[in-house]
Amino acid sequence: TTSHSQALTGLSPSTLYHYRVLSRDAAGNQAVSGDGTFTLAEAQSCLTNTGAWLNAPLPAQTGNFTIEFDATPAAAGMDGVTGLSSGPAGAYTALAVIVRFNTSNRIDARNGSLYEAATLISYSPGVLYHFRLVVSLSSHTYSAYVRSAGGVEQTIGSNFAFRTEQAGVASLDNLALYASTGSHTVCNFTIGTTAPAPSDTTPPVISAVTASGITSTS
Repeated sequence: TTSHSQALTGLSPSTLYHYRVLSRDAAGNQAVSGDGTFTLAEAQSCLTNTGAWLNAPLPAQTGNFTIEFDATPAAAGMDGVTGLSSGPAGAYTALAVIVRFNTSNRIDARNGSLYEAATLISYSPGVLYHFRLVVSLSSHTYSAYVRSAGGVEQTIGSNFAFRTEQAGVASLDNLALYASTGSHTVCNFTIGTTAPAPSDTTPPVISAVTASGITSTS
């Protein structure tokens, strides 16, 4: 099997943790991942947008990282964005990485100067959607994925460019949301980072980090 889960307890918000994963195959051969890290975000309550920009600070990220969160649209045909910025955002142009519930009842993401999606993904009011964003500050690109509760993860876009106005941003330390039409709620945002592994060993990718556990896929 290549999918494993290990529960951790006693973790603290805003704390950097290092980890390695040891794995053994059916023949008894053992492999060890490179040193990886993850940082728990500050404990946050849910954020609900009601026509004003909302911001939540995150540990500053300057390399490659994964952020996940749950978002629930309150209405059909809304126009709501959730994104990452350097410092609090008060305008769309401040966001480097953006996913959106658009007015056509679709989910899309920003790719440079426009919004697009690799797949037609519809959304429904009151349904929780889990987003996973894999971000690279070195290349100023990101990949975005989403799944509904109990559903299969779908690709919104791969290697999308940061929004044009933020093409050279050096760090990201803020989660922002805004809806010009309707509203949406964002909860349970977490951040995970991994370091490159030595030689041909590949570290696991953290897909979720919470105070009660890590879920990883090797």
